[in-house]
Amino acid sequence: MKKLFISFLAFLIVLSLASCNVNLFSPNNISHYLTEENGNQYLILPISKDKVLISDTEAQYLNDINVAMLKSAEEKISEEASKYPDDWDFYISIYEGQLCLCTEIIVDIEPPENPKDGLIGGCGIDHEHIFIRERITK
Repeated sequence: MKKLFISFLAFLIVLSLASCNVNLFSPNNISHYLTEENGNQYLILPISKDKVLISDTEAQYLNDINVAMLKSAEEKISEEASKYPDDWDFYISIYEGQLCLCTEIIVDIEPPENPKDGLIGGCGIDHEHIFIRERITK
């Protein structure tokens, strides 16, 4: 009788998990894209497989990441960044309360012939910073 009760209870637990659409093995589960190395947490991007460092502040948003949005963000950023030199990397940042996949690209520009105040270099003088970011949380 005890074995029958335990079997029935186990069956009910499995059935309830299935009815809740809990699928820990789904490729849409963000846990498939998280790893920890040397005490640091990383997000593995789904397309490029690049590892992106996650800070403690950003870690609180990890369960809110939408995998479809993450894939789309990686595609959009890669497409836009491919127009520039290859010197860029992905990073994660919080922007307006949302977790975003980002990159920063530094583009050389022609410095003015007669720089103001004797400036010979710097942002807006011999280079510009281009920031690209896409939300990955809803």
